[in-house]
Amino acid sequence: MSGANVKINRQIGLFTFTRLVLNTNIRLIYPFQQILARGLGVNLPFLTIALSLRSISGMLVPFLSPLADRRGRKTAMLLGLGLFVVSTGVFLLAPTPPVFIGFLLVSFLGAYLFTSSVQAQISDQVPYQRRGRVLSILELSWSLSFAVGMPLVGWLISRLDWLAPFACLGLLAAAAWVLVRGTVPLNPSAISTGGSFWQAFRQVTKSTPAMAGLGVTLAINVMVEITSLVFGLWTGDTFHLDVLGLGSVAAVIGVAQFSGELLTTVVVDRFGKERMVRAGLLLAGCAAILLPWLGFHLWAALGGLFLLFLGTETAYMSNLPLLTEAIPEMRATVLGGNAAAISLGRVLGASLMWLYFSLGFGVSMLAVVIFALLGLVALLRVKVQGKN
Repeated sequence: MSGANVKINRQIGLFTFTRLVLNTNIRLIYPFQQILARGLGVNLPFLTIALSLRSISGMLVPFLSPLADRRGRKTAMLLGLGLFVVSTGVFLLAPTPPVFIGFLLVSFLGAYLFTSSVQAQISDQVPYQRRGRVLSILELSWSLSFAVGMPLVGWLISRLDWLAPFACLGLLAAAAWVLVRGTVPLNPSAISTGGSFWQAFRQVTKSTPAMAGLGVTLAINVMVEITSLVFGLWTGDTFHLDVLGLGSVAAVIGVAQFSGELLTTVVVDRFGKERMVRAGLLLAGCAAILLPWLGFHLWAALGGLFLLFLGTETAYMSNLPLLTEAIPEMRATVLGGNAAAISLGRVLGASLMWLYFSLGFGVSMLAVVIFALLGLVALLRVKVQGKN
């Protein structure tokens, strides 16, 4: 193995670990809502509002991500981690509801700035023909943050208190900041010094492949958010599930996402990025069509859920390398737009919650199918010429 490959592999290991820390912070609120609400002295609707504001804050990432194209990936990574560490420290010193909201907004923004900068850094060094596999390895941190991170969070809360996970994650992020600063190269060849931030935005908005790729991300995240919000309600009402039963539903989602990430890691570069996105969207759309008819048995319903999330995760993961090549000289800016598309998709998906309560589960799944079709239409305009 060459010295260059060793350095890249070390970076991948460091980035995957750091993103595991950041993603654990993002996801821990969902299973531990009641504990956090008691610790803060608030009700659950307060946390719902706080999470909605956090998602909206993700739309601000494109205003920071051009920094990685203008001043270097490493500079933006350190800023993202710095925002996370500082906001965590302030929250630990003053764990009040207003500070908690500020912590959610700033730490979320920092996490996504770090993520987009890391994806750009790796894309600068890994050829497009192998990039899908490497980016998929980095994304394993998302599913692992649930499978590994949540049990550790629960253990810390049970042994210490509700603030302990935040303190642990803040310390780990601070250690990662030191390692990134000391080991990650500046990579000046990737730095673009011309133009303003607004020119960067205009260049992205004028690029058909970039905007179409972001449209695919938007459609996928609307599909995921709608399904995530209504499936627990539907299975609970249909099969009268208790807390443990609802936990099994969450486990199926986690396994499906991890399977999608592993599948993409193995085959995306061989099978082709566009083909994998198309296959994932078709699988998710077909599963959404079938789900309303699978209420005759819990295992059938869980199987449909597994296929839907397997498809969306595969499509999302395979779309990432396409985005990295949409405007190669502005990778971080485009990937910052990807973070904004994720957040906007979640907000739009949540806003469609009324479909379930007013028109039923079948209409909610019809909305998922429509967005799968919109994603397929957008994919037609995502072209990376002469590449797999």
